Amino acid sequence: MIGVHTVGTFAPSQSLPPHRPLRERCQVRLTVNTVFSGTEDLLTYTCEPREDNTSRYRANKASPLPPREENTHALALSFNAGPLNYLNEKSHMEEIVPGLYVAFADDDFEADALRTFDYTRFSHVVQVMRARNATRRSEEAVDPITGTCKLRLSCPAYGHDDRHTALKFPQLLAARDFMSLALPYQKHPSRLRHVSHGDVNLLVVAPTARTVDIMSIVVCYLAFISARHANCVLEYIDEVEEFDETWKGESLTAYGAHFVEYVATHD
Repeated sequence: MIGVHTVGTFAPSQSLPPHRPLRERCQVRLTVNTVFSGTEDLLTYTCEPREDNTSRYRANKASPLPPREENTHALALSFNAGPLNYLNEKSHMEEIVPGLYVAFADDDFEADALRTFDYTRFSHVVQVMRARNATRRSEEAVDPITGTCKLRLSCPAYGHDDRHTALKFPQLLAARDFMSLALPYQKHPSRLRHVSHGDVNLLVVAPTARTVDIMSIVVCYLAFISARHANCVLEYIDEVEEFDETWKGESLTAYGAHFVEYVATHD
């Protein structure tokens, strides 16, 4: 016997319930925030309205250039003084008496770059130079830009002893007179006292290791203006503990000291 199954049918009036989204069936509520607190303030701070179709950000704006400084002294103080300090140390710069400096410089560039310890340009320079074919042994000139008065003393590049100065009598005499006019001192037998003569800073400079040339000029000048013997001036320099050792010791031989004193006492 074959059984017959009856298939049920739905009336046209019956309909399926509407399909609900998954988040409703699972009872999940999703909220999307499109505006965050503080966003308006952040945008106002970082960005300005577009101008000429170019986005402009305050953080990336270049600061305006400072006004041009016309005061050369103030300009010298404004830049990084590190290179100057290095150059002064490399040159063994020392201030022997107020306003009188000594240093090494191998060329015009190094000599012109040197400054005092407070970064002031030198007003007067006595520069010993090596020259193979020097037509003039002494030449005095004034820099038209800086106003620095410079006395150049040309010496042979080779053929001289490191223990004796390469300067001749007329050159040492010219240096003595040049320095005496720039830095006059009172002839006081007991001490070297500087007479105020404006803002004069004088530099005696020579190539590296030519200590004997520099000290011959300095000792000749100091012996002349103080009316003391050259050996007394050398003793004074040796007794100052703060001085660089480069300028102390036997910088002049007995013959060199005698030659310097002869020029210092020459009328």
